[in-house]
Amino acid sequence: MFALGAFLACASATADWGPDNERALNELMREPVRFPNPTAATLWGGAQARKAANQPLTANATLSAQGIKCPLLIQKNGAKAKPARLLVYLPGMFNNLNDPLLIRGFNRFARLGHHLLTMPNPWSEDYIRSGAKTRPGEIELEAEQILRAIHEAVRAIGPRNVEGIDVAGDSDGAFLGAVTFAKDRESKAPILDGSLTLFGPPLHFDKALAAMDRRIDDSREKYFRDCSSKVQVVPILANLLSAPSQLWLNPHTLDCADSIFAFRAFQAFAVRAAIAIDETWNLGSIPTDAETWKRNLTFRGFLKNYSPGGLKTANDPVKADLGYWLNQSSQRGPLNLRILTSRDELVNEIADWSADPHFHFTEKNTRFVPWGGHLGWEALQDFDLVVRSAF
Repeated sequence: MFALGAFLACASATADWGPDNERALNELMREPVRFPNPTAATLWGGAQARKAANQPLTANATLSAQGIKCPLLIQKNGAKAKPARLLVYLPGMFNNLNDPLLIRGFNRFARLGHHLLTMPNPWSEDYIRSGAKTRPGEIELEAEQILRAIHEAVRAIGPRNVEGIDVAGDSDGAFLGAVTFAKDRESKAPILDGSLTLFGPPLHFDKALAAMDRRIDDSREKYFRDCSSKVQVVPILANLLSAPSQLWLNPHTLDCADSIFAFRAFQAFAVRAAIAIDETWNLGSIPTDAETWKRNLTFRGFLKNYSPGGLKTANDPVKADLGYWLNQSSQRGPLNLRILTSRDELVNEIADWSADPHFHFTEKNTRFVPWGGHLGWEALQDFDLVVRSAF
């Protein structure tokens, strides 16, 4: 454990979105709209990440935080760690350590010259099967686990070689980053002195899950009839991988986009997480007719049966609000916050950023990419420029 005061003299130089970021942000904002359909944009971005699947994580160490494997990149001079900031990257929902999205994100940050820590998302099979004591959606307990991993990383690097700590996250990992910052500032010896950068966070976690359940219910018949078999999916993925814009997507790809987003990108991973919990905790909860159960599982059903603590969070409109956690942090000191999301963000379809009851989102801390759906814009080269300008 070490105190925040040790870092105050070398806090992150870039606070909020400022002049240093404007050129890169403007380039991203001027990016031509390649995919007007936000679900197609999301799937395109995810397909581009698959190109990272054959690349190894550029970590040079692995630490264990209560059994959870956490890749760590330590910047070195020869065999010894050298002084640098520590960047903590929290990946999106369901991301295992071999997930292309996690690999792409980690390796993107690894080029910046910082120490770098990541871990599997708490909804992932890697996390669940590690023996973690938390269940998906128990955000305060998950944040405490993240803080334990950060302390382990500092010990591994050496406190003298950690010049400060920044946190960045994607999607659910972004929301968790906000919770983690708030929980750290509640502690007697806070250590997160730097910036908090959130990419595509849900503004209201409860409403995002409810909206996803509606997508699942509305597209179930379509998905299993037209869009789920290998014969149907392989051409769609190939089309998404090769298409430079929506004009290159064939009608079947566009027709299946909504249902593939709901099921292949989210619901199927909820099924895997439920099975992992069932097997890890010896619940014996999977019904005899497993295929019907798999088809019908929703997020609310998942939380009700496999994570009562997560359901409690989803039913709490205050703690499920991103603004609440940001306000908790800002009440205890200046918050160096940067949020980047899209105008057509799928997890915030009914969100009004200007009307949040807990936090004031402004152009200083929150910017909107014109298109890209849920993190599809992270596949753009101009996003790399934004990352380099921010850290």
